[in-house]
Amino acid sequence: MKFIAVILVIVIFLPASIGYSAKPKMSSADSAAGLVFKATNTILAEFDEERIDVASDFTVTYSKDSGFSVGTVCTEISPEMKKRIEVTEDFANKMKLYVVDINKIDRAEIYISDGVCRGAMIAWGDVIGTYPNGVVTTDNRSELSVKNGGWAVAKKLFESRMEWKY
Repeated sequence: MKFIAVILVIVIFLPASIGYSAKPKMSSADSAAGLVFKATNTILAEFDEERIDVASDFTVTYSKDSGFSVGTVCTEISPEMKKRIEVTEDFANKMKLYVVDINKIDRAEIYISDGVCRGAMIAWGDVIGTYPNGVVTTDNRSELSVKNGGWAVAKKLFESRMEWKY
């Protein structure tokens, strides 16, 4: 009888507990993407105040191993802006001020258009987070996990949802 009770507990409660543990991870990843989004807009405003031309369309990529770099350039980026991101590490240093846990983020893609951050996507462990939210959900999280190669798929879905035209 005790054996049947244990089996029932496992069958009923284990699936529910797995789902509940995924939601906080996804929420944390989305929150981290939101912080990166907001920090990027603050950094761009600071660069603009310094008279750096930020009005172009490009992405900034981040990896824990290589730091920040200019990703896809859609419209010409000013040499000073590129230098601030890749050479002087001003962008990275400012990001560390605003996003204390930046070292917990394994990978990021930041979308900038006309001097404004339009979206941010991050990988935090195996979980992908986006801001604006809603790309990775409890329904598709297993397909869109980093270990399942979901970064590229999530990126296309995110760009489509944002209407990123490049």
